Amino acid sequence: MPVHLPVLTESARQVLQYPPAPADPPSPSDVSKACSLSYTALKYASESEYAVTSNDVCNTATYAVQTIAARVGFPQMNVEEAVVAAVQAAMQPLHQQLNEIGLQFNQRLNEVEQQLNQRLNAMDQQLNQRLNAMDQQLNGMDQRLNGRLNELQGELRRNRRVTALMWNRNEPHTAVAHYEVVPFPGGDDPTEAPVSSRPMLKLVSSLAIWYSSIICLLWTRRMRYGN
Repeated sequence: MPVHLPVLTESARQVLQYPPAPADPPSPSDVSKACSLSYTALKYASESEYAVTSNDVCNTATYAVQTIAARVGFPQMNVEEAVVAAVQAAMQPLHQQLNEIGLQFNQRLNEVEQQLNQRLNAMDQQLNQRLNAMDQQLNGMDQRLNGRLNELQGELRRNRRVTALMWNRNEPHTAVAHYEVVPFPGGDDPTEAPVSSRPMLKLVSSLAIWYSSIICLLWTRRMRYGN
């Protein structure tokens, strides 16, 4: 039984390639053209710029099913199976396109991931280099500060020694004189360990000591001899 070509609208005829009438029974080429026509109509119907209606999609799908049924023998084939086969044949190019798009997307995703990893590695290296440079600068500053602190401590010890010497030199030698402890040249305090010398903050002049000794001697003789 021959299969009749689908009825299409005038606008659909302008965008769809109308196939020739299939043979009886249809050849494999006729089945392929019928399925391709159904797929093309379905594709153009989803795009607004093409005037392919739902009736055009339905008619082309019916034509594809009828062509397949006539090819394999309609009495021996279930209609549902024929519809499924027609839909699968029509959707096969779409599946291929989707698979190609998926492969391209995965390839692009891998490329972007590799580029991102390279940039992250480069940024990590730059950050480590900057941190190392900052660490070296901080170490240098710490060394300079420690050196300056040692210099200031040395100057402080020298100033303390000079100040104590000048004070003691200018202090009058009287019984009420107050003297400062003079540190060693190295800055160590002679009153602290390991020397632990007793500080002599008040000294009596030699004249006062001599006068006190004479008074004590005279007082002792008077007490002994009574005159």
